[in-house]
Amino acid sequence: MKTSLTKQISLLAAFLLLALHPAFAQVTLTGTNYFEDFDDLANGLPANWSIYKGDISPTSLGDLAPPFTNSATSWSATTGAFANYASTTDGNGTTFTGTESTAIQKAAVNRALGVRETAAFGDGSGSSLGVAMAVEIHDTIGLGNFVLDVDCLNLSPQGRTMLWAIEYGFGDTPNSFVQVTNFLVLSTTSGGVFGAMHKTITFSNVLDNQPGPVWIRFVTDTNTISGSGSRPTFGIDNFNLQYSAVAVTVNPVVITSQPVSSTNGAGSSVTFTVGESGTSPIMNQWFQVKDGVTNQLFDGGSPSGDGAQISGSSGPSLTISGLLGYESATYFAVAGNSLTTATNSASATLVVVDPFISAQPSDNTNLTGDLDEFFATMIGTSPFELTWYHGTNVILDVVTNSFLNTNSIPIFVTNSAANSGNYYVVVSNMFGVTTSLVATATVPVTPSTVITRWDFDDTGDYTPTAPLAAVGTGTGSTVGGPTITNYTFANGSFADPNLGTGNFAWELENYPPQGTSNKMVGFQFNTSTVGYQDIFLAWQERHSATASSYMRLQYSTNGTDFIDGDVIRQTLVQYNYASSDLSSKPGVANNPNFAFRIVAEFESTAIGTTNNNYVATTSTSTYGPGTGGGTVRIDMMTVLGDAAGSVPIPLAIQSSGTNIVLSWSDSAFQLESAPAATGPWSAPLSVTSPYTNATTGTQQYFRLVK
Repeated sequence: MKTSLTKQISLLAAFLLLALHPAFAQVTLTGTNYFEDFDDLANGLPANWSIYKGDISPTSLGDLAPPFTNSATSWSATTGAFANYASTTDGNGTTFTGTESTAIQKAAVNRALGVRETAAFGDGSGSSLGVAMAVEIHDTIGLGNFVLDVDCLNLSPQGRTMLWAIEYGFGDTPNSFVQVTNFLVLSTTSGGVFGAMHKTITFSNVLDNQPGPVWIRFVTDTNTISGSGSRPTFGIDNFNLQYSAVAVTVNPVVITSQPVSSTNGAGSSVTFTVGESGTSPIMNQWFQVKDGVTNQLFDGGSPSGDGAQISGSSGPSLTISGLLGYESATYFAVAGNSLTTATNSASATLVVVDPFISAQPSDNTNLTGDLDEFFATMIGTSPFELTWYHGTNVILDVVTNSFLNTNSIPIFVTNSAANSGNYYVVVSNMFGVTTSLVATATVPVTPSTVITRWDFDDTGDYTPTAPLAAVGTGTGSTVGGPTITNYTFANGSFADPNLGTGNFAWELENYPPQGTSNKMVGFQFNTSTVGYQDIFLAWQERHSATASSYMRLQYSTNGTDFIDGDVIRQTLVQYNYASSDLSSKPGVANNPNFAFRIVAEFESTAIGTTNNNYVATTSTSTYGPGTGGGTVRIDMMTVLGDAAGSVPIPLAIQSSGTNIVLSWSDSAFQLESAPAATGPWSAPLSVTSPYTNATTGTQQYFRLVK
């Protein structure tokens, strides 16, 4: 429904007039008292009385009980139920003693509403949480000085004592009940006898001038039952609520706090809230103003029909979920009651960023020749146009025309000096343009030669217990003896050049229980480094959420005894590049017995805390050992080195916009430049690492000298 702004006032007044006068079914108080004698229970519960069981508490009305037993029921019946019982007199002047036969009880005209609890009658799960009998009153406007006279009946004393209470509450389904009195229904062992206890309860002014609904209930719960054996049969009779006329109190509706403007990304949710005071019930209606048109909002949809969902449109808090660009507008509420004129809240402005990038591209560090993956997740109104950039160069431009709330299109780039640098995506649609954060591709400085590499892709040639190297000669094995019983090939890293259906990684499961086998369980690799120096390890590692966050790289020069190296930590469930420089470790180079392993580690030895346990990968998870617990994957395990006796040239090259950045780690080297690879070379430049050189102008070559 859409209305012009000029018609808004009259429509809102009409809305409030209708909304504030619903058809009620509660007791309407007249005269000076409301009396219920329960003598017509054979025809069912009195109008506006109800019975409850289950989660009875000061904050809960409970669940409506099963059908009321309206046929006359014996006081000593053992079935748990609300029922129609004889009262403590026959209605013709005879007072009962509690020993009367079932026939005499059924013939009595004086009836009482009662309940017999059992262990299974309360919530249906074997333990009684509570029962209650309640009357619902429409309102008490113009009435006050309430006093209740009622007879509370112990119709069948048993082995247990029960504490009953009389409480009041307000609203359609009250979430707060207040006790005005309580009393014991005694067991036979504590003096309980058949008969009536008359109660007079004065409510002071707490029930005066209430817009309703107003509830009065009789309630007991499990926590108030003592003793052993059966529970007694309890009833009420001669409910007489008395009152008198008082002056009506009228409080106009006042907006005490205004809705607050918000900026949200597409796909998210927003809530606008107004604070209100005044005589209840206060009714609300929310409206949207967009392009000069005022739209009344309804739960379950949005004016544009774009899939956004509205809830709370007739309450003090409006929530819109699944936001898209159309929801960029202003919103206000109208509040009023049956006694005062409608009041408008201030308008709150909602700005929806559409398209919105919910997952930003992240940096990549990978070996030369491996793949860098960049992706971003877009949420908003399609069609989208996505343009990926490497520096200032467009590398992908694509339009998606399907109606989507989310879209993710990854790009893969072979890592190299030429492809290093900055990557980002620009997303546009009918509502605007959004640019992602910049992610950087980095080529790490490594030795020149791949000695050995396991990519785990040719799974037909070996088993997951002992994977062979794809490049060079080397074997893999599990560490930890019988602890590791689950090992398999799982989906590999996106950095693998063999990306596709044949891309696998080595996965181990069934890590040890907490507090055991520290740095003893995981992966082991054996390979020879004969003829090579400056040994460097690089690999991709992925942990499940419940795996150990900390792993330790250990190396061995004899294949048997292992020395602690770097700590590798994972905090996200994704593949990450990891590396370890062993170039300075004695005995690693030129060694036929070189071995290394990656094993799970306690937090205490990993970072020096007192926690002698494994810690889960993600902060919201718990370490899960054993079958079905945490898993760790290794992919693209690479051993690199330089030929023994050679002097490496540790020069890293990375593009940065229109510049090239050169860096080196050894300050003993100096940079020279030349117009051609054959020279002539300049004298060493007076520069330090990193050195930035523009890509514009004439071609230049660079080298390091020592």
